Amino acid sequence: MNRNQTVDLPKTIKIKLQENEYIVNFPNVGQVIDIEVKKSMYSARQYSYLALSNLKSSNYALDLIETIAIFTTLVPKLEEDLKVKSLFDLDLISIKELVDQYKKVFLPWYEGWKKIIQLDEEEVEQKKDSTGDSSDE
Repeated sequence: MNRNQTVDLPKTIKIKLQENEYIVNFPNVGQVIDIEVKKSMYSARQYSYLALSNLKSSNYALDLIETIAIFTTLVPKLEEDLKVKSLFDLDLISIKELVDQYKKVFLPWYEGWKKIIQLDEEEVEQKKDSTGDSSDE
């Protein structure tokens, strides 16, 4: 896909949690960095070890970490609406609905965008490989 082609994916999605609906905007650069920092911080800097362990319990912990990192960054009003100081204060039953929204709504949408963005990056690399120059001219 090149830059001039239209993209069918919306830049926002809607998630539902209890009686509330939230608009989630596609993250900006700062938010992407914040999410990655939070994932590292929330996992006590053990994120890659959890991912490599491939244990069911580790995968579940990763889902929790990613869900909390993403939604505290992109939907900060959640904690207020759920009347908790932190999403970490939710019990596992209460957070299940949020994890489901992460997996079923957010993740497919975000992965779709990542594929589009990655294709653009691959085009630049291919152009650079064939010309030795990555400029658009």
